[in-house]
Amino acid sequence: MSLIAGVCTLAFAWNGRTALAEAPPPASSTFQQANDHYRHGRFDEAASGYRRILASGLHNGALYYNLGNALLKSGKKGEALWAYLKANALLPRDADVQANLAYAQSLLQPGVNASVKPSRLIPWLSLRRRFETSELAGWSSLWAWLFVLAGSFSTWRPKARRVARPLAWFAGVIAAGFVTVLLVQTIGVDAAQRAVIVSERVEVKFSPQATGTTHFTLPEGTLVRLIGHEFGWAQITRADGLTGWISERDMKAL
Repeated sequence: MSLIAGVCTLAFAWNGRTALAEAPPPASSTFQQANDHYRHGRFDEAASGYRRILASGLHNGALYYNLGNALLKSGKKGEALWAYLKANALLPRDADVQANLAYAQSLLQPGVNASVKPSRLIPWLSLRRRFETSELAGWSSLWAWLFVLAGSFSTWRPKARRVARPLAWFAGVIAAGFVTVLLVQTIGVDAAQRAVIVSERVEVKFSPQATGTTHFTLPEGTLVRLIGHEFGWAQITRADGLTGWISERDMKAL
């Protein structure tokens, strides 16, 4: 698992494998306490510890992964799905994260079936999020620089044009590919305002008030698109385009 400075965790996978990370204080002591709670079956306390670290501003995939495990063990399946989705965005190639995400989705199948899904082109064009956004930005910059350097070299050294010009074209095509994936991922995936329904059964209202008429209901684990917010209420849309209002307590934004 990739690490961010200041974060450490002992992650427990459902298949019995573990993933280790280390970090200096102050995060390490809080992580250790949360991990100890997890080992001794105190999953609510473990989740509280991981949340405190998130509240302090430290975020990484291993932290969300551990939080998801603790939440799932304590029966909070919708929140666990949210945590695994956050972990997957930061650790897109981690097998443990993907396995636990799939397991949580299998427990929340009605919600998964009702979820808002991107167009079929988005997963394909974003390479199914196999790269972090920062990785795509780095590769795009690297190949763009190779394109510029090879093109400049072919101009300055005419004798090397036979080699430099094809290299410039090749680098330009690769750079364009990475830029395309980066744009699709940042605009089509990362910028999409989505949320996970974390309560067991949520009544979606016509208006942002508890006494409002119920429009429809959503099962736990449903991914919805966020439209707006008003006084502790969120306006959402579901897969078929119907919109309504839910209490922000019943959802967690991605």
